[in-house]
Amino acid sequence: MQLYTHAFQGPDGKWYIEYCPTTINQPCPVCEANKVMHNSSDDSLKKQASARKRKMSYISNIFVVRDAKAQQNEGQVFLFRYGVRIMNKIKDLISPEFTDIEASDPFDPDTGSNFRLRVVTNGPFPDYDKSTFDKASPLGDEATIETILKQCRSLEEIVDPRNFKSYHDLKAKFEGVVGTSMPANDDEVAVTGR
Repeated sequence: MQLYTHAFQGPDGKWYIEYCPTTINQPCPVCEANKVMHNSSDDSLKKQASARKRKMSYISNIFVVRDAKAQQNEGQVFLFRYGVRIMNKIKDLISPEFTDIEASDPFDPDTGSNFRLRVVTNGPFPDYDKSTFDKASPLGDEATIETILKQCRSLEEIVDPRNFKSYHDLKAKFEGVVGTSMPANDDEVAVTGR
């Protein structure tokens, strides 16, 4: 499941952390304000808009086979939120670039692959490049797979419109964080936090 979010700090330290309604094809006051700023000729406005752009992430149900640091998680299903780098690894497995690599759906309980999540620190950010998929193998027998699948949560619930604030509420929060009214059109640009 793909999800967009905004997370940025305003000039007085207040945070704006919200689901972006573009996830469900609805208008977003932050994206609208950013578009106006990006279209301006002022580089400082473009930089400011870039700092508050939406971030894309993905959410999947995962079954924890082994967790050396938290063994109580083993055998449990959790929602796992991840970024583009891990999604690219999944896409490469589903549609390999090279013909000598067999395509595989890692989410298939019978023919999927375990994912070895390896996180290293690369500056201030976690780096997942060393993560790999094992060879395809069944998750277990039919009864085991059924038990695991019963633990999975609905991903559609996450993007249910009820989980997104209204445009009006998001606009009010956004203006409260950035400290100004949103630009009405391309001729009017609100500047904050300079």
